[in-house]
Amino acid sequence: MFSHPKWTSELEEKLVKEQRILSRRTQGGSSWCKQWMKVAKIHERITCARTDYLQKTRPTSSRTTSEKDVDRVLDTL
Repeated sequence: MFSHPKWTSELEEKLVKEQRILSRRTQGGSSWCKQWMKVAKIHERITCARTDYLQKTRPTSSRTTSEKDVDRVLDTL
């Protein structure tokens, strides 16, 4: 099993901080729009980082695995 990546907690802490700032802004104002973009970028970074982590830690594609299994079965016959 893989350990919990450190970057998740760092990004989540940033997200909490920026969302707290966003909640204090007047909705629809220029400062609110700028802060909303900051929060959206952090959300995007978290999504991309999680996807990247899953792709890097996941074993090779299932197609490759199934080909190996077929070869093993054929070798035993």
